[in-house]
Amino acid sequence: RPPRSTLFPYTTLFRSQTWSTRATRLGLFPAIASHAVAVVSNPDSSVTDLVRVVHRHPAVSMRIVRLVNGPFYDMPRPIHRLNDVFVYTGMAEALRLILAVSIGAQLWDTLTGRRIGYHAVRVGGLARLIARRTAGVDPGDAFLAGCLHDGAMPVFSESHPAYDAMAAECHGERLVRAEREALGVDHAALMSALLLQWGIAPRIATGVRCHHDPVTSATDPLAVVVQVADAIDTAMQSQTPTQDAVGQLVNLPASQALEIRGEEIHHWLDTASGKVRVAG
Repeated sequence: RPPRSTLFPYTTLFRSQTWSTRATRLGLFPAIASHAVAVVSNPDSSVTDLVRVVHRHPAVSMRIVRLVNGPFYDMPRPIHRLNDVFVYTGMAEALRLILAVSIGAQLWDTLTGRRIGYHAVRVGGLARLIARRTAGVDPGDAFLAGCLHDGAMPVFSESHPAYDAMAAECHGERLVRAEREALGVDHAALMSALLLQWGIAPRIATGVRCHHDPVTSATDPLAVVVQVADAIDTAMQSQTPTQDAVGQLVNLPASQALEIRGEEIHHWLDTASGKVRVAG
């Protein structure tokens, strides 16, 4: 009998553990992520130790350098050496980059994963920008939660033949309800359970788990940031954002909870409109 959890009801926890076995078979949490968590958890570790872990995986190293030189980080100048990147960001942010890029890379091995890969990076980047003006939300946490918010969807896709059609037809809260009915757990709850299982900070897991929740004064602020970022990127992909579309984004409950202004959304749209190449 699986243990009870303060984050999940018993039935949801049990179903999440069943699905987590399938996630393990897919290799969703790669060895580099596990090694990086162990290094950062050791108080005697240094940036050199972390660089040594990543250098064993050249593709991950290249993607991290490419990402931090992109539109979502404020590098004072281009940085091309991984050691210099980690010195600049610090160990905690370096770990978030490793987790986002290495777990994200696993998504590209599945059909649904390839579809959501770029979306995940853009949402992570947008969430980072939004968090920079949001009290109580760490931009690094927002980046990681945004990058991983849909990370469990490929697990459903590989295991359930009708899932891709369901995900194409349903969005947001409607998709969450459909997943719970058909699969016993939704992608946000499953990804949150996986993050806890992997030893990722509970605050990240909570932000992921709640990113489709109706926004109230009690909603986790990190989840609200991810929800706004998700909505902005979805609007970008469905149409060329017009003034009306920006107005709709401003009027979202999540945007109103963060007191987001139209000019801020225009700025974030401009920032995210360029190509973000980290997963290819």
